[in-house]
Amino acid sequence: MPRAMMPERLRRFGGEDQGNAAVEFVLMTPILLLVAVGAFYMLSLISLYNTLYTSTYRAARYLSVEGEYLPSWEGAAQDAARRFIVDEFERQQSDNVWLKYASASTLNVRLSSPKPQCAGGSQGDRALQIQDVSFTLDAGLELSDVNIPVVKQVLGRGQPIRMVTRHTSFLECGQGELKE
Repeated sequence: MPRAMMPERLRRFGGEDQGNAAVEFVLMTPILLLVAVGAFYMLSLISLYNTLYTSTYRAARYLSVEGEYLPSWEGAAQDAARRFIVDEFERQQSDNVWLKYASASTLNVRLSSPKPQCAGGSQGDRALQIQDVSFTLDAGLELSDVNIPVVKQVLGRGQPIRMVTRHTSFLECGQGELKE
């Protein structure tokens, strides 16, 4: 439609530029706030996973060095690994005043079984194999009470967020040779 044929009111409406910035601001602010809040929550979840990963590594390292001397693999070693991971989460939660996600009841820690065996004093000439001394530590965290606005619509209601990490390590036996 040519400009000359437009009604006067429509011509004035399309030709004015005053207030465009205010309208754009009003339209974009909720979207930008949603993106900012979503980024904050996602970064906190990434930080939580990083804590799980690091604490599982530290627990596996502790078991590598001290695991040979623990009285039982299923009991004492698993409790020590769980204690390392829970302590790390408690330290992170004390530093984080905004988000309280993890609790010890939602943390699952599992060690491979049976206990890795180092060569005894009578088997000093026997070379150790990697599979003789290796073990796997699995740690999983289930977040069922996370209240992130958009995640419930994406994942579905009642679906918990699960974080899982696994570290494979070996006992440092201190005697004998290790052959790959």
